[in-house]
Amino acid sequence: MWQEVLRRAAITLEGQAVGMWEADARGRLRLLAASAQNLVPGVEQLEATLRKLGELPGARPPPRRWVASRLEERRWCIAPVRRELPLPPAGVERRGRERMTLELAGVCIGLLGDPDRHATPSRDVESLARLALVVEQLPAILWTTNTELRVTARSGAGPQSSDILPARVVGASLLEQFSKQQVGVESINAHRRALAGEPVSYRIRFADRGHDARVEPPRDNAGAIVGVIGLAVDVSDHEQALAETERNELEDFFENAVVGLCWVGPEGTILRANHAELDLIGYEQDEYVGRHMREFHADPEIADDVLRRLRVGETVRNVESRLRHRDGSIRHVLISANAQVAGGQFVRARCVTRDITERKRAEEAVAYFKSMVESADDAIIGKTVDG
Repeated sequence: MWQEVLRRAAITLEGQAVGMWEADARGRLRLLAASAQNLVPGVEQLEATLRKLGELPGARPPPRRWVASRLEERRWCIAPVRRELPLPPAGVERRGRERMTLELAGVCIGLLGDPDRHATPSRDVESLARLALVVEQLPAILWTTNTELRVTARSGAGPQSSDILPARVVGASLLEQFSKQQVGVESINAHRRALAGEPVSYRIRFADRGHDARVEPPRDNAGAIVGVIGLAVDVSDHEQALAETERNELEDFFENAVVGLCWVGPEGTILRANHAELDLIGYEQDEYVGRHMREFHADPEIADDVLRRLRVGETVRNVESRLRHRDGSIRHVLISANAQVAGGQFVRARCVTRDITERKRAEEAVAYFKSMVESADDAIIGKTVDG
């Protein structure tokens, strides 16, 4: 089990070798287990470091053990093997990822015990050690606070833990950080509601990343609320995937709508057009986009009036106009449009063009036959009167 703990710690440290060392009564170190063999030559450096820290020979009786990893040629990160994590400091403590990983590994090994001196660790202890490692590498941040909203514990998020929600470090006061605008009012309100007994879900934004967070009130055996426990999951990738899906759906809607859609710039230049718009006038994309809209109107003054109304913020609805098809024929259309405005400036117009050519032809046919009937009636009446 020691080897498994060290192996998982090495994974968390992105492949950096991790070992467990023991000191005898004279302060001599020996390597008990390691995730890789390249730690063996560094025993003298580690001994020197521990002596400098006052750990060797040491006031505690043997066995004295440490979990250590050589970060650089002469720089070590060391954590003692023990059965519980150290109490949080009175102030704010910002531990590095390496130190937190080794401290957790030291606690796991301490809980597992010594297989040479004791029986096989109980199933409960093994489960606890595995659970501690799993929690530390969860793709989420888990934290607890006391009733004064001071962080008492933090775990999770694996190797990137120190870069995610740095306000939730052990010893930090969320209220003090709120006064420095390092924690949002929504987070503070959620924690206060949790202290009042209400589970709360909310959203955290940090460094262009989004987190779904939930806080709940843990209780002691008497049922009294003893603080807040919170969990935050990074949902940025999910948000980006949803945004990309929405963009694709909007693109599909624009390009494949059954009516003509186009964007027109403030000066009347056509910026974009969909398939239905191009089919309506018979032009290709590169022949239509980039030209002035009045070039395609049989009555350019109508195009000018529509653009004028859009510039002053008016919404245009069902304006009749005639467009000139590439083959020279005329298409009767209804134009509806409104302006997209940013910072008080007209950015572009969003135009919908509906083809009513068939309807106009039908109306003209009806009018023609009506006039013929009226002419025939006049002729018959005139002949009857004249005898």
